[in-house]
Amino acid sequence: MAERIDKTATVHPSAHIGAQATIDPGAMVGYLATIGKGARIAEDAIVRLRGVVRAYAVVGEESTIGPHSDIHAEAVIGAHVTIGSRVRIGRGVAVGRYASIESYSQIEDGVRIGQGAHIGKGATVDQGAVIEQRATIGARAMIGAGAVLNRRAGVAAEAVVGANARIGTNARIAARARVPVGMNVAPNTKYSES
Repeated sequence: MAERIDKTATVHPSAHIGAQATIDPGAMVGYLATIGKGARIAEDAIVRLRGVVRAYAVVGEESTIGPHSDIHAEAVIGAHVTIGSRVRIGRGVAVGRYASIESYSQIEDGVRIGQGAHIGKGATVDQGAVIEQRATIGARAMIGAGAVLNRRAGVAAEAVVGANARIGTNARIAARARVPVGMNVAPNTKYSES
């Protein structure tokens, strides 16, 4: 089955569009971008220079995928999401509406990112972590596998949250702090131990 490209979409002639991929009205696929088999680029979404959206991934309406970013198979990027340049989004990741992920970040397989969450430049979120609504992660911070950041939790620049740790609602992790593996940080508190 052939790809489906709406007549109002803009697809650069150098882009590769896989079989059964769908490019919706007003969407834009840039220079040397790759859209995989069965992937969908929703209305008014943009995949910039050399962006890759792999098989069966979805980019929501009015979302932007930055240059050289790589969205792996079966990932779902919600509407109005901004993803910077050279970001890697792992297989099966779900990113909620209005979230933003800055350049050079790594989001590993199976991560869930809530609506309005913000991931800073060069941050890493390991497999299976959950970043809830409006949580924020600072530049170069690291979130361990299976960790949970509850709503409006904040992790400052260069902090490390260990695997399976839980950061409570409205809790704050200070810059360069180290949260041990499996630790629970209570809601509405500040943690600064390094």
